[in-house]
Amino acid sequence: MREQVIEGEFEPRGYRVEPDEGLKRDAEWLRDELDAEDARDAAAMNSPPTPLVRETPPPESFPLDALGPILAPAARGIAELVQVPGALAGNSVLAAAGLAAQSHANVQTLGGARPLSLFILTIAGSGDRKTSADAVALEPIREHERAMHKKFSESLRAWNLQQEAQKLDLKKARGESEDGAAYRERLATVETEPPPRKPWLVCSEPTAEGLVRSLADGQHAQGIFTDEGGQFIGGHGMSEESELRTIAMLSRLWQGDRIDRVRATDREHLTLYGRRRSCGAETRNSGPLAAWTEVQHHGLPDLRADRRRPSR
Repeated sequence: MREQVIEGEFEPRGYRVEPDEGLKRDAEWLRDELDAEDARDAAAMNSPPTPLVRETPPPESFPLDALGPILAPAARGIAELVQVPGALAGNSVLAAAGLAAQSHANVQTLGGARPLSLFILTIAGSGDRKTSADAVALEPIREHERAMHKKFSESLRAWNLQQEAQKLDLKKARGESEDGAAYRERLATVETEPPPRKPWLVCSEPTAEGLVRSLADGQHAQGIFTDEGGQFIGGHGMSEESELRTIAMLSRLWQGDRIDRVRATDREHLTLYGRRRSCGAETRNSGPLAAWTEVQHHGLPDLRADRRRPSR
């Protein structure tokens, strides 16, 4: 602030007003702040725009030790045998274990008890040997499936023979009964058994309607497994007109809800309780199933950033 000479009718000529030191400091501070703000604005105009989404950090190493004393050695063995990343081997082992364990226990969550099922989608590039890793991890399940098919054939034959014998017993009971009451008593002595459950355990390309029928007639705990996830993601069950229906069905199974289906015929009118379904898919492209999996808060390990091969 410059010195000013104030002349007035009631003031002596030549009176000088000295500047206030506090006001002088405030003026200097304000000038510095304005200069700094101008500098920041100029730098912002010249700098590139700030991204709205932060950069994705590189993936962390798969926690193989967290798989426990049984699954961890299995995953390491697959990684060494097939020469695949630990994340790919770990996902293959986890998916197989989820199928085997889901019928034996529930997991307690904040929302209550939920099935011990896993929905796992592994995204890997072409040539990453995801098919070989999956084949090793699922070999015990495939053997169990073959044994179930053999046992089912034998059980179905025995059941058909029993049905023929039962027809003869019913005919004999009808002929030997004197009245309706006696016939009812004889019918109560005839043993009846339901047909054996079909050995349906693993499928690769289901539809919502097929899932219901498979869980109604097949095993109570089943799995969707495919080393070519495009077969499922691009199949009829995930087509434009069926995608929402299939995802809704899988979500209900994930929650452990009852499965009901109402149709005109009695055979298609179903209510199922206690059914379980695990999923293990490997693909080169996430597609709509990945978006649904992310919504369900299940991790999608990005194997594209980890192509390192373990040493032989």
